[in-house]
Amino acid sequence: MAGPDATPTSWESAEVVADYVVLYDLVRWVLGYPFAFRAAGLGRPDVRTVLDFGCGPGLVADRMARRFGVRVHAVDASPEMVDLAAATGNPLVEARRVVANRMPFLADGSVDAAISCFVFVCVPARADLRAILGEIHRVLRPGGRFTLLTPNPDETGLVRHSARFGEPHTHYASGDPVPVSLRKHDGWMDIVDTHWSTATFRELFEEAGFRIVAEERPLAADARDVVDAELVENAPWVDEHRVGPFLLLTGAR
Repeated sequence: MAGPDATPTSWESAEVVADYVVLYDLVRWVLGYPFAFRAAGLGRPDVRTVLDFGCGPGLVADRMARRFGVRVHAVDASPEMVDLAAATGNPLVEARRVVANRMPFLADGSVDAAISCFVFVCVPARADLRAILGEIHRVLRPGGRFTLLTPNPDETGLVRHSARFGEPHTHYASGDPVPVSLRKHDGWMDIVDTHWSTATFRELFEEAGFRIVAEERPLAADARDVVDAELVENAPWVDEHRVGPFLLLTGAR
């Protein structure tokens, strides 16, 4: 991990944007994204249009479009990330910028499913999370599902192969800043996120009008039914056989 004198940076930093593009966390692609796709209902015949809120460089949006043949609205508040998502060149991915938590380019009830991966911890204000969830609820069709994928807030401080969310033996209340380290090819990237408890996420979902239908914390053994067995065997597990590194919370409109 980074030394005690390391200076964390924010997600708005151009340096962080550049570094994030080259991050490839195999654990996320085994215990995170595939479970989010399943929870949101991708692969069902009635899910043809998907919202990826906080799409980053567009890797997840591109994967959804290629694997499921769905049209993906890839949106992000960062213009640099939107440009990167557009640069994937996938004709099924439309990259647009979110401004002030709003998506005026999407009509009410115009998407069949929605996901947001590792985004809510980047939002330091509860009012902004409430606004984001309200906007996702607006554009989702009745009966559609929204899945939040985020670091497991109940297990902070655990050192994993490619990430650490929080300091060991430290209690974080909702809204507290929390140090995060992400492994790069040549070291570690240090940033500051915001801790939100599972209870807070559930409250925010319900305030926005979502009916919570699933809450998951996948373990390594669970992945055998979701991804290729070779991925499971090759993932750099630390204690993911015992503790789920991610929380997936799914709500229906």
